[in-house]
Amino acid sequence: MVLVDTNALAYVLLDDSRLSSRAAEAIASAATAYVSVASFYEIGQKVRQRKWDAMAPYAADIADRVTRDGFVSLDLGAGVMTKASLMDWPHRDPFDRMIAAQALVLGVPLVSADRAFDVLPLTRIWD
Repeated sequence: MVLVDTNALAYVLLDDSRLSSRAAEAIASAATAYVSVASFYEIGQKVRQRKWDAMAPYAADIADRVTRDGFVSLDLGAGVMTKASLMDWPHRDPFDRMIAAQALVLGVPLVSADRAFDVLPLTRIWD
């Protein structure tokens, strides 16, 4: 099992060469590749704000698309949201905080290009 961060999901959907081979292999070989619903919100927010035009074709039906592509959507629960809000981590991005909390609560590796996660007690798969 792995949790796929928003950036890695975007690279998969866009067939972007920035997806590392290690990340691609981790996603392909995982029994379950989770995508947080926080990623759906993050993509929609950034598309609406015109900060991520490349993802505009995916935003409206992102939940259906990830399911068709074999990912499993992961809802945010009270425990994850509490952990995200109280985590002793100076990183302020709310989407990263929610996704990190999910990885920690589930005890699964996080597939992400974002090195900000490296200070947390989780396994980040990328390089």
